[in-house]
Amino acid sequence: MKLHRTSLVSHFAAVALPVAAILLAVVPQFLTASAQAQPAPAAPPAPRRVSPERRAQRVERLRKLGGQIGDLVGSLSNDPTLNPPRVDVPKVNEGIAALLAPLLTEEGGLESLRLHFDPAETNLARDRARLIGAAQLRRSSWSNEPTLVDLDVRASVERRQDGRPQATLDGGVRVQTDVIALGNRALARLRERLDRPARGGVLPDGRPNAEETFRLRTLEKLERTPPLLNMDDLVDMLTYLSGLRLNATNDRIDELKERAAAVNDERLRGRLLDELADVRRQRDQMFDVRPNVERDADGRAVAMTYSMVKSQWSSETQIERFRLAISQRELTLNVVGTTGQGLEAYSLFKPLILNTLTRIQARDPDTMRWGRGLMNDSVGRFRGLIAPEEELPPQE
Repeated sequence: MKLHRTSLVSHFAAVALPVAAILLAVVPQFLTASAQAQPAPAAPPAPRRVSPERRAQRVERLRKLGGQIGDLVGSLSNDPTLNPPRVDVPKVNEGIAALLAPLLTEEGGLESLRLHFDPAETNLARDRARLIGAAQLRRSSWSNEPTLVDLDVRASVERRQDGRPQATLDGGVRVQTDVIALGNRALARLRERLDRPARGGVLPDGRPNAEETFRLRTLEKLERTPPLLNMDDLVDMLTYLSGLRLNATNDRIDELKERAAAVNDERLRGRLLDELADVRRQRDQMFDVRPNVERDADGRAVAMTYSMVKSQWSSETQIERFRLAISQRELTLNVVGTTGQGLEAYSLFKPLILNTLTRIQARDPDTMRWGRGLMNDSVGRFRGLIAPEEELPPQE
């Protein structure tokens, strides 16, 4: 079964991945810096030894991060070498299952939750991994019906010809749910956020700037639009909001051009021109995304798809392929991309990642206790998605 990923539902896809936060919270770049995995070789190379001086430098830099990461570093820094034994993927998966088990009894809205590394395609010593997850919610804050989330991500880090690291991500999420109800919930949350004026939203002459104008126009649209009833309503809303965002970006370009022409300070003008070039690139990237609406014989919308091929998202990141598909019962997203951003930290954190995984596979009590605490904190941020009885939508 092919699995998918969608940015529109990344907030509740994370409900299916609390352990990913446990394993990778110490290095968010580990997920960002990812690539298409290859089958693991039978005998991975022996881990490199780390000198005491280098190890001390790493530990000190990580301690300064503080919080839960600092606590974890304090625990791991007791290791005399920070060179953990080989990661045994099946045993790591057993440890992950043990971490997830309490969540299923504590969270009444969760029917099932699974997360594991594919042993055939995971070799962390060679910076390759495949992570597979699935979750089922009995109910959600937008619907009484079950919601299913499937995730499949391949990731790897390799060296480019110039010696710099480059990560590739190939993965996706599929979410089966009442998409119209989810759309109404998302619009309600958007309306709440738009109640706050944009910071610095007034131009020198007293007019609202581009971002404040976008906020006011979007809020006005949401306030005069009744709840979505079908895919046509959803398509109309998505198209309208996309148009508003494009107009706001063009307005921002005009503002920057006017400011750059009016200032005498060459340094300030240079910064404004740099920002102008950046906003123009953002505007151009909007045209890389191709929307397409699928309609039935009666002209009713049944699906909407956004696709993109080979878009230079930034100087360090390129999207090779992107596809978001929206229908009344399903959201899916597939993404393939490469990036060099943030990979300097990957080599720093990698020993800690491997050490954490080996401690999970050994069921180290301190690591399991810390992991469960972090898991509960992570899931707590998304607990509102599993609605209490009094907040459930009314039955049809």
